[in-house]
Amino acid sequence: MAVAVRETILTAKALDDLVSKNVGKMWEKVAENVKDNAKKVQIDFDVAFKTYLRRAYEKYHKIKTLIYKTEPKELYSFFVCNTLTLDGQTIDAADINNLLDISHFIILEGTGGIGKSTLMKHFFINTLQRTDLIPIFIELRDINTFSGSVLEFAYHSISRLGFALEEKYFDYALKTGCFALFLDGYDEVAAEKADMVFKEIDELCDRYCDNYFFISSRPNRTFIEFQRFSLIDVDSLNKAQALELVKKLEFDGEIKARFLKALDEKLYTTHRSFASNPLLLTIMLLTYDNYAEIPEKLHIFYENAFETLYSKHDATKAGYRREMRCKLPYDRFKYIFSEFCFRTYINNQFDFSHDQMKETLQKVMKRAGTFDDESYIWDLDNSICVICKDGLTYRFTHRSFQEYFTAYYLKECSDEQQKKICVTLIDRDKRMIHDHIFDMLQDMEQERFEKNVIFTLLERKEKEINLKNDRYTEFFKWLVQEVSICFISKDSDDGEDKIKVEDRIYIHSAEQNCMIDEARKYANFEADKPDKPLTERQQKLMGQFNGGRKEVQKTQEQILNDPLLFDYIKDETWIGESVKIVSGLYQRLLDKQERQKLDLDELLHE
Repeated sequence: MAVAVRETILTAKALDDLVSKNVGKMWEKVAENVKDNAKKVQIDFDVAFKTYLRRAYEKYHKIKTLIYKTEPKELYSFFVCNTLTLDGQTIDAADINNLLDISHFIILEGTGGIGKSTLMKHFFINTLQRTDLIPIFIELRDINTFSGSVLEFAYHSISRLGFALEEKYFDYALKTGCFALFLDGYDEVAAEKADMVFKEIDELCDRYCDNYFFISSRPNRTFIEFQRFSLIDVDSLNKAQALELVKKLEFDGEIKARFLKALDEKLYTTHRSFASNPLLLTIMLLTYDNYAEIPEKLHIFYENAFETLYSKHDATKAGYRREMRCKLPYDRFKYIFSEFCFRTYINNQFDFSHDQMKETLQKVMKRAGTFDDESYIWDLDNSICVICKDGLTYRFTHRSFQEYFTAYYLKECSDEQQKKICVTLIDRDKRMIHDHIFDMLQDMEQERFEKNVIFTLLERKEKEINLKNDRYTEFFKWLVQEVSICFISKDSDDGEDKIKVEDRIYIHSAEQNCMIDEARKYANFEADKPDKPLTERQQKLMGQFNGGRKEVQKTQEQILNDPLLFDYIKDETWIGESVKIVSGLYQRLLDKQERQKLDLDELLHE
């Protein structure tokens, strides 16, 4: 069942009363550090936190979406709370206290579009209404253009919303342990800053350990290093939650009714990967009236969404069009946006000032020809709403549009350009592990991607491998840095206790990710095998892992030094099959290219 959230809209007085109570408790602990003008500082404390929380609440309790793109809507008018999972156990996220009981340090991990930022805003409001803590909301993407430390950035963030006290008093306050800090969007921190930000967040947890720290992010390999944090999964929407979300959205009544019927009867089952994701579910609704079928491929899905946004302009009113100011043909408008997305993506830009947008568009004009950049910016923000304005800052309505249009831009590049850009991104940018750019590019142009990217990476690897060693082992060392194995006990239909085996690989680089994804296209191995009796190797491993009912992580070195485990991975897992496929993929692609040349020669001489 979907979890109901029934928070009420706070009046200014109700908010002030909540804050005064919480600040009063905090002040009792802070007072011992304030020797001069204590009474004045106490009043300033109360005013500073009331001002910050009033403005922060006003900012975060209403949001814009692809549906509500002209005016922000109150969050709880359409919010459906995701289910959270920790070690297989479900957590009710409707009440923040359920998370506070788990740990002071929590990472909320989920895929793009799953609703992490909306969930964090819910927790911010929920903390105000249901606890005696003071919530602080910090958008980590903004740290990319900030020159100070994470602590200084946190102070800067609350100061922008009216916290008018010296930084030393913020330090005094944090030492009381009266705060819940919500650090949203760790995955949007620029690659060159990620290590520094990780280190400084860890130091903040040491220094102010009595507070509660929440981090939201897409999946990230470095979370293993966040030793004190509990890693909680933000789950996809189940069918009931998906239906509830659509019912809550303000949309053309007739279209919504037909979509709900289709979602309930068929679409959730046939397109679960889309329908279980709040962003993609919203896009499904947007495009439902324009397209008879929901596409299976992600890039076609985003293509349809953009075309719908471009042509309709108001999701809540069927057939309503708003004026497009820039007067550009659709194809040219789309190409300009693709180069804008590509340029901002490679520069780790997720938000930008008006001047930065104009500067980037001026560069685009060198390839795309001149156009009215002011009108173009207006259309992105007001007509199509793939970019939204927040104060003086512009940002993508959702960064998945930036990923799709970056993939589209790469598709339009020449072979040499595509090869050079993609390999450079793979080598330098860890974001490529979790972003969907290459997935979509590969779906757009499988043959070119294999030739320009996969073959180039394999050709480079062929020059590096030690031919004296076993070929499988050489490729294993390249692709597998760490795996986990878990033997999960589950009740079967016949009531008997059975064991399901899960083998998982941790991806450390975009290069590994590309190769493993490519291998899956050729693999016959069943990822979700039906329950079967344990093999002899699995039984031995269960004994070796003390019963094996918990996830066991093994590094490459540990695997190579354990013949039983190495042979099990090689012969009985999808990981081993993937390594085998990649070890022979260079020759397979080389043969494929030769066959294509012969076919072309035959055609030319017919």
